Amino acid sequence: MVLDHLEMFYEILERTSQRILSKWGVQANKHHAIISL
Repeated sequence: MVLDHLEMFYEILERTSQRILSKWGVQANKHHAIISL
């Protein structure tokens, strides 16, 4: 039971971190483009 909850928790954490990283990646690319211009 506890392990199942932990697996779900880590899965949600992984998805959330992936979303945050992708958002940061987009922002970083925008800033990078502005700097390169």
